[in-house]
Amino acid sequence: MKTVRTLLAALFFLACSHKMPTKQNGETQLPQWAMFGKNLRHTSNAADPVEYYDGPLLGKISWSSLRTFEGYWCTPSIGTDGTIYIASGSEYIYADSGFIYAVHPNGAIKWQFRTQRPNYGTGALGQDGTYFYGSSDRYLYAIDREGNLKWKRMMGYFNTEARPAIASGGEVIVSVDSGVTALHQETGDILWFYEVPMAGGFSISIDNSGNIYTGTQVSLLALTSTGSKRWEFSCTFGPREIMIGYDGTLYFHLNSDSLFYALSPDGSLKWIFNLQGQAENNSPCIGSDGSVYAINSSIQPQKLYKLSETGKVEWEIELAKLAERGGVFLNDSTPIIDKSGTIYLAMGFTGTDNFYAINQKRQLKWSVTVDNPGVFIFPKPAIAADGTLYIAGDFTLNAIK
Repeated sequence: MKTVRTLLAALFFLACSHKMPTKQNGETQLPQWAMFGKNLRHTSNAADPVEYYDGPLLGKISWSSLRTFEGYWCTPSIGTDGTIYIASGSEYIYADSGFIYAVHPNGAIKWQFRTQRPNYGTGALGQDGTYFYGSSDRYLYAIDREGNLKWKRMMGYFNTEARPAIASGGEVIVSVDSGVTALHQETGDILWFYEVPMAGGFSISIDNSGNIYTGTQVSLLALTSTGSKRWEFSCTFGPREIMIGYDGTLYFHLNSDSLFYALSPDGSLKWIFNLQGQAENNSPCIGSDGSVYAINSSIQPQKLYKLSETGKVEWEIELAKLAERGGVFLNDSTPIIDKSGTIYLAMGFTGTDNFYAINQKRQLKWSVTVDNPGVFIFPKPAIAADGTLYIAGDFTLNAIK
């Protein structure tokens, strides 16, 4: 009987347990949410590459922290111990602006690090807890888990999209001003540089083979892991964000038109979908089944589309009807998705909630006000392994349970 009870208990534990972040080289765990879009492929999926809990069930704000007169435009990063990293910005430097913060899971500030100018983008968190951040002061900073400066290097102006990425080999990859640069993670020394005239600063995505993808002023550029050119896909204006599917498909849109693109890993066009309205700065996310969720924003009605891997519409939602409001505002609205397929999305309406959870039946699960009703919030959220969702409002960092 004792053996049976032990076996049943073990089966119950396995049924109820969830996988925590995987380890590389048998040593350090991966951060829970390392960067914008969660991972190097920017899928914005809480179940990629490992299984996490679902996101918030109640849609209630557990705490708000970092109340300042600056603003937050970036995605939080979440470390293996649950520490949240986020940077703040303002058009001007005040006594309480231009900081990078580390915050405990209960909302208490662990440390703060001052930069010389406002901060608009999202950093990248290394396996050892080092936070790499590019500020508008033109420096790339490496800050250890205790808030101490490891190194900094003058690189160029980091705008909202000029976010660093940490390759699987440990190199820190950035695209700023004149091209794409790889730096040594421990020293900041330059390992290689690929010149791109008028690069302008675009986000970096990296596939499972280590290939690097970024936008330029006129193309989507593909490089090898050592900085050699593979191919280039010409565009009217390069993509600010590139999402990479499980099969290596590259998904992106352009601010200059209403088309949503899917490219094969070799740079050939797979399909194009017309969003019926420019996507602006709205970045898509990728579901666990490979489906892609994309938004239009510049015309009414504004919709959330679920597209198959072949570009077919599986369903669509008129977002204003979903929230029973008119005049939805969606510029810079970037959804994320959890392991059950719930989509979390910021939407602006007059005098009502501004953050929403939508299930796969196209129903509203819950909505909540972050900061103030009707105030649009820009950053993409992040989900921790315990299901807590963290999102920055205009002047606060918020935990939603």
